[in-house]
Amino acid sequence: MKKQIAIFCLGCALLISSCKKETEEIDTTYPIIDVSATTAFPKQCSVIKRGEKFRFSASFSDNVELGSSSIDIHHNFDQHSHSTEVSECNVEPVKSPVKPYLLIKTLNIPSGQKSYNINEEITFNGIIHKAGPIGGWGQVNRTLDVRFN
Repeated sequence: MKKQIAIFCLGCALLISSCKKETEEIDTTYPIIDVSATTAFPKQCSVIKRGEKFRFSASFSDNVELGSSSIDIHHNFDQHSHSTEVSECNVEPVKSPVKPYLLIKTLNIPSGQKSYNINEEITFNGIIHKAGPIGGWGQVNRTLDVRFN
């Protein structure tokens, strides 16, 4: 009887140890957002006139696959910075917000891409721009400070 129990326990141990969990590898590497090309815009400390359109142009790449991307433009009355750049920009004095501004625009990236160039026109409503300077556009791991006059 002891022999049968020992064989049963050994069989169970082999059965359990032979099972392998299928785990998906987690991608922990951030995508790269490159604005170093001469055609990339905006660059750190760029100034954009209120009410004018501009083209957001940057190269995106990832080691596995690019997902979605968005651009976040918001007021900067308190002169905060999200910049990941080394150089700092000249800033205006701190102001009280009258009409805080926020634009979050999704930038479409086709599925299955490891690299992609985005060249997207951004348009602002001139009425909102009476609120004052707007600063910043950001991504997951790269941010620049941009001023709107």
